[in-house]
Amino acid sequence: MGNTRVTMTEANSQSEVGLAARDMERELTRMIARLDGAILALVFGLIAGVGLFAMTAILVVEAGPDTGAHLKLLSNYFPGYSVTWRGAFIGFLWAFTVGAAVGWLIGYLYNRVARIRRKSSATGDA
Repeated sequence: MGNTRVTMTEANSQSEVGLAARDMERELTRMIARLDGAILALVFGLIAGVGLFAMTAILVVEAGPDTGAHLKLLSNYFPGYSVTWRGAFIGFLWAFTVGAAVGWLIGYLYNRVARIRRKSSATGDA
């Protein structure tokens, strides 16, 4: 009889822990932060733009023979880009645009997945 009581207490304790864990998971899922796509676009764009500008500027200042052979290949994807000061500004604009698009896409996809998880959590599927 004593063993039965311990078993029932243990069973109740385990079910309470399971309920608490599910409640906590639902609360965390509900509280998942949404990412602001515009902010991500700005940050990714600035990082990419400033990065390409800096790389180009360093190569222009360096100005050795055959300077920036690899970086020159970006002109295939970024019309108007070259390893010059003018090209550094054009490259900044192109890299900012591509970086912003990537940042916005990451924010959009994250928010879609978070919304799907939130809905499935609310219905008790996940």
